[in-house]
Amino acid sequence: MDILWAPLQSKVTKDICAHMSAKERKTAIGLACMLGLWIAGCMNLIVFLIVFQRSTILIAVVPFLFVVFVLGFSRIIRKQKKFLVNTQYARNKGYTQDQM
Repeated sequence: MDILWAPLQSKVTKDICAHMSAKERKTAIGLACMLGLWIAGCMNLIVFLIVFQRSTILIAVVPFLFVVFVLGFSRIIRKQKKFLVNTQYARNKGYTQDQM
């Protein structure tokens, strides 16, 4: 199984990942790690504040943190899509971000 495989990938994304150069693959793995760290960090912080901090002020910050999480998540996903359509193979095939 390829390290860039994910169960919810579109066929276009799978096709692009299958034809990446070594440099493109390394960049894609870095972007995937960034997304994983973002999810883990934000979710752990939110859970920590809810479970361990009984201060009303800190718990009031949780909805704000969730909004920051969603905005950051969507930004990273857009960055990944932009990267994928700018790979050599995707440019040759004419793929766009809308097809992802």
